[in-house]
Amino acid sequence: MRLNQETVLETSRLFMVPYLRIYVPKYHSWMQDSWLRASTSSEQLTLDEEFEAQEQWCHLDDRLTFILLNKQLYQDYWLLNNNKTDIIESQLNDYENAEIFSMIGDVNLFITYSHIVNDFEGELSVMIAESKYRGQGLAAEALAGILEYSGRHLPMKLNSLVAKVSMTNESSIHFFQKRLNFIERSRNTIFNEIEFVPEIQQISSEDQNQSKFKNLALNTSQLIIDRLLINSVGSASFKWYYTEKDLNLWRQTPRE
Repeated sequence: MRLNQETVLETSRLFMVPYLRIYVPKYHSWMQDSWLRASTSSEQLTLDEEFEAQEQWCHLDDRLTFILLNKQLYQDYWLLNNNKTDIIESQLNDYENAEIFSMIGDVNLFITYSHIVNDFEGELSVMIAESKYRGQGLAAEALAGILEYSGRHLPMKLNSLVAKVSMTNESSIHFFQKRLNFIERSRNTIFNEIEFVPEIQQISSEDQNQSKFKNLALNTSQLIIDRLLINSVGSASFKWYYTEKDLNLWRQTPRE
């Protein structure tokens, strides 16, 4: 989406950056995994097709995408930047190599028209492609971040949010139902998917006059943060953090 092409979001454990051309090869390597493709309902593309898709997404106004960078990995790169790995490209700048090195997934919000609510709604999806970083609350953190950004900056107000999950994707079903307290809205046996919506959405549809429901994206973000804090009991060091930065200025920040 053009809206976020120069924006970096920083949360507690993530940098969330716009989907740029330099990230395509690693993203493409992720999507060679048949399990990831099935989990995200994605088609297998050639590398050239992946580049074309990235170029198209940059100019869309109905899709918001951030690539997820693990902050600890990003810091590790700068501490050990003479490490040689198969993802380090000599023709790239250090900051580009650091970003590729620390990529772990992506998060998206698609603006679509729903005949269920007769309005535009935001369809959420998140992928932690690097398996060693799953189960740590990073997917929830990414969703909270993109919803915070959406609530602040999207030109249209979203009155509905939805996550569409394959009926066979038990981990994602558990994530939305048990971790985030989303509720099932519908099942589609033709597309083999379940639709989950934030619990607050059902309440707000019953009482549109309550001021706390005026911004569904921001309020859902806060509810996800609350769930993150509840689920991380025992991890006293976790505290929610969110800020927005200009991409070019962020890249110019001195690294230790």
